[in-house]
This record gives sequence, structure tokens and C-alpha cells, in this order.
Amino acid sequence: MGRGTSYEIKSKKINNFSLGILKWYDNKPVNIASNFITSSEVEIIKRWDKKNKMYVEIERPEIITLYNKSMGGVDKIDQLISTYRTFIKSKKWTLRLIVHAFDLVVANCWIQYLKDAKYLNIQKNKILDLLYFRLQLANEIINFRKLTPKRKGRPSNTSTDRSSRCSSNSEDVCTQISPQTNKKIKTDSPIPHDVVRYDTIDHLPGVDNLKNPTKCKHPKCSRKHRTHIFCEKCKVHLCLASGRNCFADFHIKK
Repeated sequence: MGRGTSYEIKSKKINNFSLGILKWYDNKPVNIASNFITSSEVEIIKRWDKKNKMYVEIERPEIITLYNKSMGGVDKIDQLISTYRTFIKSKKWTLRLIVHAFDLVVANCWIQYLKDAKYLNIQKNKILDLLYFRLQLANEIINFRKLTPKRKGRPSNTSTDRSSRCSSNSEDVCTQISPQTNKKIKTDSPIPHDVVRYDTIDHLPGVDNLKNPTKCKHPKCSRKHRTHIFCEKCKVHLCLASGRNCFADFHIKK
């Protein structure tokens, strides 16, 4: 039919709703669907003709014009998603669609975060870029209202954590499993976000196995006392002694 021609199929209106599918031929076919408008008014535009090496006038449907005006937002969100896309090995389109939906939500949230930061006049050096925004979001989702998992199985009758395995063929043979060596717990991570810090869930004190005590990480602890006590969820050292309780103050929003 030639360059500039279009073909349209439109459904009947059902509850004031209709869907139109349009195919427009420019240098190559362009397919587009819309529940707003399809061909509607046709405008005349000038396009370069490589064969004749001159500009020619062709028709362009209104939906193509509207799409070109608003396509910047679509390109922007695709660019943000492709920067830190979540890759999965599965070839199932359902799983790929779900993962893409998560990436789409995170990118949109970051755009809204930038608008809110601008509205609240937050300094530029304190605004998170997309990478750190995703890391902080992941950390909050992992640790928000995180509960201590319950131990499965019967409680041990012995005072130690040893367990025994027995196997019997002609006679009983029992072997004991030696207790695991105590591993050093990683502490003094960066102070968590307020969502995790003040969720009042599972903030339990623990005692490290370090030789020397560590300084208290409470921002309001002026004297910077040293302690072996740390929060098992926040992974930061905090004072917990007679006369000072930075552990409680750290987790209470004032």
C-alpha cells in the first residue's frame, strides 16, 4: 500500500471502553495498540526518502504523534531498569515478567524518591543514587520485622550442644559429633535505616568474643564508652550497663 499508509482494527464499545490496534508503515511497519485513541486525525509530515534523495510528504496517524511526544518516560524507565537489571537463569516468561515487574517498581520508587527529596530540599550529597537506593531497599526488606527462627527438633538433654548419630547393623555403632568452633560474629556494620532500627522486633543484646571492648556506636553517646554488648539485628555495639542504657535509647524513636 506504500509508505504513510495505515490499517486499523477497533473493537466495539463495552461499558464506554474500546481497544484499537493500528499498523502504520514508515520505513518499516510500526504496530501500536491503545485504549485511548488510534488513527483519529491524520496529519501530513515530511520524511526523507533515501531512494529518491529528497523529502516526501506522507500521512501519520494522531496516535503516533502522541506516542512520540510522551515516549521519553518509557525510554527513561527502560534505561533505569537496564542499568541494574535482575538476571535469572530461568527461561519461563512468567518468572521473567515477575522479576521485570519488581525492577519496574524499584525504578519508579527511586524517581518518586528524587521528587520527594527535591520537595523537602535535601542536600544533593545526601540523596541516594539508584544503586545505593536498591541496596538500602533490599536491606530493609530483609531485616524489617525479622524474627528469630525457631529451632526444630527435640531440645537436648545435655548441657553441651553435642549430638550423637547411631546406626545399627549386627551391632550398635554410635559416633559423637564434636561441637562447632565459635566463629567471630561480624559487628559494627553501618547504622541501619530508621525502618529497621525502630521496628521494635528482634533487637536482642548479644556478647561478642573479642579480646578488647568496642566503642559504643550510639550517636548520642558523648563519652564513647566501650562495651562487649551489641545488637544482634543491627550489628552495632551499644552500651548496656548500670547508669547508661544506649541499647534501649538507640531503638526508641524520639
